[in-house]
Amino acid sequence: MTTEQYDQIIPADEKLKKQLMIGMLLFTVIGGFLIYFMSAYLEECKILAESDMELAVAKVKNFLFFVTIANALFSSGFSVYFISVAIKILKSERYPPEGMSVIKDTTLRTGKKAKGIAIAHIFMAIILLSSNILMWYIHVIIDTLTIK
Repeated sequence: MTTEQYDQIIPADEKLKKQLMIGMLLFTVIGGFLIYFMSAYLEECKILAESDMELAVAKVKNFLFFVTIANALFSSGFSVYFISVAIKILKSERYPPEGMSVIKDTTLRTGKKAKGIAIAHIFMAIILLSSNILMWYIHVIIDTLTIK
């Protein structure tokens, strides 16, 4: 490898940067609304628990089920993305892999540095998938505790 390859800068894709910023803004606004409505729903369950504990527990379990499903969908999707990027990095032995757009000017990394980035992507995928296991485990514990 020549010195030029180590000093090569992959230029930022301005269109991708703009799309990412719009996506993050939408995600933040939608997330804010979801947090607001989930908070109101859980507060309603708290008030309901004073008069009918079984119904309140059933509503919280139902809520947790939907949160678990949403977590599974999002974390699995991100995990697949991270694994696919890691595979591309390992095959091409460079980061960013050929054809990948970046949101900021990025120094081309090859060899051990690229392999380290690929391993970090795999580790992130494992952590995200672990959150699914944790969410399902919490759901099972609540089911176990509410069985008479």
